[in-house]
Amino acid sequence: MLRLRLRWILTAALSAGAAGLILLFFILTAGRRELVHPPPTPIIEDRYGTFLTEGQEEYGRLGFWDMPEVLPERMTAAILAVEDKRYFSHFGVDLRALGRALVNNLSGNPVQGASTIAMQVARLQNPAPRRLGSKVRETLTALGLTGRYGREGVLRHYMKIVPLGHQIHGFSYASRRYFRKPVEDLSWAEAALLAALPQSPSRNDLFSLGGVRLARQRGYMILDLLREQGTLDEDAHQTALDLMGRMTPPRKETRPLEAIHFIQRLLEQPGVYRDTYSAALRSSLDLSLQRRALTHLHDFMARNEGYGAVNAAVVVADRKTGEILAYAGSGNYFDTESSGGINYAHTPRSSGSILKPFLFAYGLHTGAYTSGSVVADIPLHWMEPKGQYIVDNFDRKFLGPLLYGNALANSRNITAVRVLDRLGPAEVFDVFRDFGFHDGSRDWEHYGFALIIGGLYVTLEDMVRGYGYLASPGEDFALNWVLPGPEGERPVRDERGVLPAGILSEDALRLVTGYLSDPVRRLPSFPRLSALEFPFPVAVKTGTSQGYRDAWTVGYSDSYIIGAWTGRPDNQRMNHLGGSVVAELVHALFLDFQGGDKAGFETVPFPPPRGAAAVTVSPWSGKLAGENTPGARVEYFIRGTEPTEYCQVFQPFSVRRDTGALAGPGTPPDQVAIRYLPVLPPEYAAWARDEGYLLPPAAVLPEGTAEAAVRFPPPGARFIIDPTVPRRFQSIALEAIITPQISQVVWVINGEEYGRVSYPYTLRWPLQEGEYQVQVRFPNAHVESPPVTFEVIR
Repeated sequence: MLRLRLRWILTAALSAGAAGLILLFFILTAGRRELVHPPPTPIIEDRYGTFLTEGQEEYGRLGFWDMPEVLPERMTAAILAVEDKRYFSHFGVDLRALGRALVNNLSGNPVQGASTIAMQVARLQNPAPRRLGSKVRETLTALGLTGRYGREGVLRHYMKIVPLGHQIHGFSYASRRYFRKPVEDLSWAEAALLAALPQSPSRNDLFSLGGVRLARQRGYMILDLLREQGTLDEDAHQTALDLMGRMTPPRKETRPLEAIHFIQRLLEQPGVYRDTYSAALRSSLDLSLQRRALTHLHDFMARNEGYGAVNAAVVVADRKTGEILAYAGSGNYFDTESSGGINYAHTPRSSGSILKPFLFAYGLHTGAYTSGSVVADIPLHWMEPKGQYIVDNFDRKFLGPLLYGNALANSRNITAVRVLDRLGPAEVFDVFRDFGFHDGSRDWEHYGFALIIGGLYVTLEDMVRGYGYLASPGEDFALNWVLPGPEGERPVRDERGVLPAGILSEDALRLVTGYLSDPVRRLPSFPRLSALEFPFPVAVKTGTSQGYRDAWTVGYSDSYIIGAWTGRPDNQRMNHLGGSVVAELVHALFLDFQGGDKAGFETVPFPPPRGAAAVTVSPWSGKLAGENTPGARVEYFIRGTEPTEYCQVFQPFSVRRDTGALAGPGTPPDQVAIRYLPVLPPEYAAWARDEGYLLPPAAVLPEGTAEAAVRFPPPGARFIIDPTVPRRFQSIALEAIITPQISQVVWVINGEEYGRVSYPYTLRWPLQEGEYQVQVRFPNAHVESPPVTFEVIR
């Protein structure tokens, strides 16, 4: 009975002890039986493998790449030989090594460790002072980790997180940083050298000659252990020793300073930071082109420093793939005087005229306009709730009737606003949102008609991306920061995503490309043989914001999309430095990057729309050119939109040979000549007079009802008398639209005749304080305009 009771007590005690040990195990290893590591670090290279940067620096630790699916034989054998040769015969704790170390340490001999790889993993994941309690906890954690993940799982994790100097962790990452090759491609000598590092990564510094010498000594020992184990035969051992003896410090790769803005933007892109890496990410950047682009940018800034060009930015992309080949966010990242740390390629600035091609392409896309449409480049003003809105061109001149493509190529603000008004600002604003030019947080009314002439702020990245879509034409397009990886690997594309096909039609975009690549179309606003003209086809557009605060040029050839911007970080005015000057920088970049095609023999011109009809049209009306139509030119039309009527603008008149005036009944027959002169719609009257097209009234009466309208001032206008200017210099021009053209009209102010004036019916009126009502009337017929009221105040 007593024996039975003693047995029961002993069993209970053993059970309680076992339960206590189990409880102690769970208490001491709580939260430690997981394999954990910081996020893996991307290594970024240029497209040809030159080092650019390491990411995740905010963690202060680099590496943590996964080992290959099959652990590499050489690296694994070298690690086990020196760190834990009985690794696959114990369960995380080597009792033989632990006992030997205990006896050795108690006997007063040099301290000897007994940490297995599993115990090292436990310590690396939860560093603690080298005390007995910590050792016990590491031992128990090693048993838990091995039991849960198995020997290979723990070994793989060790090879992933072990520190190897310079914040580098793991053999996969270290193999890339020290030897620029995958870990599975390491030689025996290289594997042994890396296996030597965990003992003392700081002393065995592979980037210093002294560190390499220390690491080599331990590497020799590891090679000897591998020979003793039979892993290496004599020949392989000797070969590895010879190679070990030739080991020298590898070149320490550093971040190229000329690519800092590109690196910063790349690391912001979705898809760069991943759960795992097996190799460096090859970025799209061509470091050689990057340096050449910066050279051109510096030359441009040096030439234009006196004109207020404080800083500039350049983006170069491959036209077909959207890969960013060169990216300079400023002239010098470290130049504090010019705020070089600001990435101007990613900073929204006033767009000026750089968005006009998208507006004109939308007009073609909707069918509201064709290549034969004519847009009036004559004074434009109207009243809005905020006041009078006046549109002016950059050169303060007017070109009269302009073909649609010429209006774009000449970059006329007035014609752009007319097109915007007809298409509908709200609809155009939605299209601009599809292009990513704004986020929709404000409606179009915030910008008004300035939407198309600088009111919208965009980035140079936006523009290169958008013009890439124009060049595609109309296919899916995105800026790509990283080269395509292996099949199935996630792409790294611009954070704004892909511009999908179908925003604008292919035919519309091909026509716009033709408009932008034709140097003759730019006349007279832009001279021939300027920086906008190339020896090979380039579609190019400039932009200048109000007050010369921003200057843009973006163009594309068959190979490249190149955009440039210049301005001041404080957004102050430059000294008349506009987009045509920035075109010099873009011109130099194209000539450099396009290669040997300096004569234009190797490049195929931009094609017109598929199945397009080539038609000779009149630049005055867009209709078919007649025999006597001056300036006729060939235009491409989307099939079905080509004109069918002939131009009637130029009509024959009998004029005197000696004076050019209209011939009368008394003109001698030998003094009469037939001359074809333009008969334009009434709204062109003032422009025609200024340009010298003074036509005889009696001969140009078109059929139809007579009409009169006040063109200026607009209804509800308010004019302010400036006390600093003499009153005799303060007046406004009364302008009218009269149909048909007659010899004279009468201006009436507040019911009283103010004056009579002949074609083109403009009369100046001195400003006087008060409220007024103005009308224009026919002198000999009951035809008068609706009254227009305006006010003059002090």
